[in-house]
Amino acid sequence: MGLQVNPADLLRVADVYNELALRTAALGPRAAEELHGVLATHGTMGFPVAVGIAAGLTPHEDALTVKAADFQRDAELFTEHADAYQDEDRAAADRLRGDSDDREPSKPQIQAVDNRTEKAEPEPEDNRRQNQIDAFTEVYGRAPVTANDWRMAAQLDPHSYNTKNQGAPPNVVVGRIDPVEGQGIVRTNLFIPGESAWTPSGDNLGDNRGFSPTAGPEDSRVSIYVDFDNGFIVARQNPSVMNDQVDVGTPDIRVSQNPAGSVLIEYHAADPFSPGGEALAKDTPWNVNGRIVVKPTDVGPITGGQVSDFPAIEIYSDRGADTTAIGKIMPENTGQFGPLVGLPFTQQIGPGLMTEFPEQVYPPPAGIPARTPAPGGQIPGFDSPGAVGPVARPPSGIIIPYPSAELGPADDPVRVPVGQ
Repeated sequence: MGLQVNPADLLRVADVYNELALRTAALGPRAAEELHGVLATHGTMGFPVAVGIAAGLTPHEDALTVKAADFQRDAELFTEHADAYQDEDRAAADRLRGDSDDREPSKPQIQAVDNRTEKAEPEPEDNRRQNQIDAFTEVYGRAPVTANDWRMAAQLDPHSYNTKNQGAPPNVVVGRIDPVEGQGIVRTNLFIPGESAWTPSGDNLGDNRGFSPTAGPEDSRVSIYVDFDNGFIVARQNPSVMNDQVDVGTPDIRVSQNPAGSVLIEYHAADPFSPGGEALAKDTPWNVNGRIVVKPTDVGPITGGQVSDFPAIEIYSDRGADTTAIGKIMPENTGQFGPLVGLPFTQQIGPGLMTEFPEQVYPPPAGIPARTPAPGGQIPGFDSPGAVGPVARPPSGIIIPYPSAELGPADDPVRVPVGQ
């Protein structure tokens, strides 16, 4: 039987596993360096995060050691497979020459498995305009006309044209709000300024740019557009690229609107290559998150809120022919380790506008007596096991968050509720 695979391919895979083993084994020392970096960058404010990182890494040290050993064994196995195929190739050549009788029997042939996936091609540039028209028409019920219409059409387009994304589509979610005519659209872009960002799984390709009012939807990790004139909000998360692999996460976007037309956007997004997956990352401090209010005014929208220290954020207002920057922050650490250092922290952007969306506090139910601990910590009526007494009333009221809705698919935009 002839050779099934090219031994060079097996050796290439072995090299990949060797690299994985080296990367995994280096996680401990590299993480230790980052702990020092956190303290150097943030001083005493960084101490709790450094402690948290160390505590989070400790349970995984043994697992990392085991995984590094696994990768090393895989590398050795693929090398052995390559040797086996080369032996079989030589034996086959000997048999053709009639010299095989004096040779040792060849090793059993190994069936190769090709784990490589075919790369998809990016969407052809010639299709862009029609794709944008189709995406806009599906949501708006008409074709785009104005410059802002075309901006929204680009945001809604569920295709990737950048070659690095290998044709993987973005995730786009949509909602409807009450229009506030004359306010135009507000574009919020969250982008990685460097060429790459380090993660425990490898280097994640960045957006490699600075602030740009002409940046398109594919030039950021996450973008959120509010169309006040027509009453829509559209969020988009673009594919992540790591070690030549592509995957895309799903942004969690909750939106509220008050009677004056202001919009509160609460967002969480994570790298789909995060250790344990993006769902786990969203439950830890290491995700992109924020609470931003966009408020219409007589002179155009303003914005303010709390956002994570990483990545970079830029917010633009587009009204007619005018584009105005209404918020921007560049992270202190724009290098490879920006996510590790910046994601656990939050910072203020713009003025404080959260009072536009007050939470309602209801007093404790009437008729339920409050119980206070007696000296010594016992609550009267509960001094002995099994004792029966009045139920202690909650010391504070019931907090009801401002009404909101989570954005959903473009073919069925969710209606954002308007609070009181």
